[in-house]
Amino acid sequence: WASWAKPLMFFLRAASVAIICFLLLSPVLKHISYEEVKPTIVIGIDQSQSTGFALGKKQTEIVSQVNALSDRLKGKYQVVTQSIGNDVDGRLTSDFNKPSTNLNQFFQNINEGIEYQSLGAVVLLTDGIFNTGPSPLFEASRIKAPIYTVGVGDTLPAKDLSIRSIINNEIGFLGDISKV
Repeated sequence: WASWAKPLMFFLRAASVAIICFLLLSPVLKHISYEEVKPTIVIGIDQSQSTGFALGKKQTEIVSQVNALSDRLKGKYQVVTQSIGNDVDGRLTSDFNKPSTNLNQFFQNINEGIEYQSLGAVVLLTDGIFNTGPSPLFEASRIKAPIYTVGVGDTLPAKDLSIRSIINNEIGFLGDISKV
């Protein structure tokens, strides 16, 4: 070996060991960047027939008030309005004519949606009657943001038949035949 090769080999070996040790210590090269994301507010409106029946002639007024609220909140928040029926979609109309309500799917979409990671609040306008899908309580409990519910109408269906009085015998015997 030449006289200059021995120090060169030592230097290369020392440099390779130093690089391997540096990489084994796994240096953390941090690149920190900040992105300001507005919190999301989800407004869900139950557009089923039962809610439409409870609102009566105020259906268009309610939709216009929700749109006005959405416009007022758009400065500080990202606002998403959703129509709830058999399925959940973003098209809000003044027609409350959907045959059923699936509140579980509404909460499930919020839990699974990546755009709701900075969820600020959920506002739900409903009569509370759900008749499609499982109970929404489990999916609603998974949401880490407050849920504000605006109750609309009565949750009990309107009575269409009532019994005012019953006429009966005080004593009944086995084998009696009653003629009405």
